[in-house]
Amino acid sequence: MYDFDSNVNRFDKYSLKWNVEREELPMWVADMDFRVCTEIVDSMRDILNHGIFGYSYIPDEYYESIISWWRNRYHYEIKREYILHSCGVVPSISTIINTLSNKGDGILVQPPVYHVFYRCIKDNDRVVINNPLIYENNTYRVDFDDLENKLKHSKIMILCNPHNPVSKAFDKDTLRKIGELCVKHNVIVISDEIHCDITKDFSYTPFASLSDEIANITISAFSPHKTFNIADLHVSCLVIHNKALREIMEKSLRINHIATSNILGITASIAAYGHGRLWLNEMLGYIWGNEAMVRDFVSTHISNISIAKSNATYLLWLDCGNLMGDRFNNSSDLATYLRKETGLYVSSGLDFGLGGENFLRLNIATSKDRIRDCLNRLKNGIEAI
Repeated sequence: MYDFDSNVNRFDKYSLKWNVEREELPMWVADMDFRVCTEIVDSMRDILNHGIFGYSYIPDEYYESIISWWRNRYHYEIKREYILHSCGVVPSISTIINTLSNKGDGILVQPPVYHVFYRCIKDNDRVVINNPLIYENNTYRVDFDDLENKLKHSKIMILCNPHNPVSKAFDKDTLRKIGELCVKHNVIVISDEIHCDITKDFSYTPFASLSDEIANITISAFSPHKTFNIADLHVSCLVIHNKALREIMEKSLRINHIATSNILGITASIAAYGHGRLWLNEMLGYIWGNEAMVRDFVSTHISNISIAKSNATYLLWLDCGNLMGDRFNNSSDLATYLRKETGLYVSSGLDFGLGGENFLRLNIATSKDRIRDCLNRLKNGIEAI
């Protein structure tokens, strides 16, 4: 039995999330306030106690742990040669864009979406092509007519599945249709699947598992960062079925020096995939309990906010459209107000591009005490408007 109820003090530990005033409550950036599972800590402690941190190599156990995790949890067979190690999903995405497209090429995203995608595109002098998700009946769906039209002008599509921030793992039919359209228009897919393990009822489907044709145009990005709360250990991988594409990316990762490893990250990854299943299952039960608490409280006490339906991630997408008007032009104004007046620090939906103007993103991967504190601050702030 693991402890998720403790209010772990993260002040003065160089936490980006908790780099706030003492009276503030940060519920923004996507990391958890839970201690890492003991099996990961013990594996790292063994390295620390050894006391030597010279150059390291990536052992076979690293690759075997990845293969075993996806086989056992998602029935997806990954061959050893498909895996390329990298130091992070974002550096990998940026490198892929730089390698497989040219300046001025279109890179397609589905907003509202993870804001760093825009930075990766623009920093490489590429053009953002938006295929906005359609929001109706409190959930999101893909606009396939618009997608096909936009793919005609795109070199690469960045697929975020499960999707951040709308917290949706797309179903197989949706993913297959996306894949078939990308095959039809010869568009490479970068499939960012970093939130894949945080889903309800195993609702995540590996994109490259759908067909050989789809796998042939796909570069999947995996990492234990979100699942096991080890983002600062900088360990991830790309899975590429297409040999020619894989050889190009292997060289590019090497040229850009992001294929390097660190012994703590590699050790933690092996321990996570090898021994973290029970911790993950308990953690999922805890955050789904947090979600139920938030949904019940909001529906009962804050009638002018609704929460989008979700089946993935520990992020909730709050629809605050009823609060927009004379006082708030957009969710950035509302987020600023809440932080100033209540100390509650949440993400503005405006950060995630088109369609985020009326939304706030709330991170619920924290103790139930802090969830209650958050809800009371939110309620008091809204009532004071």
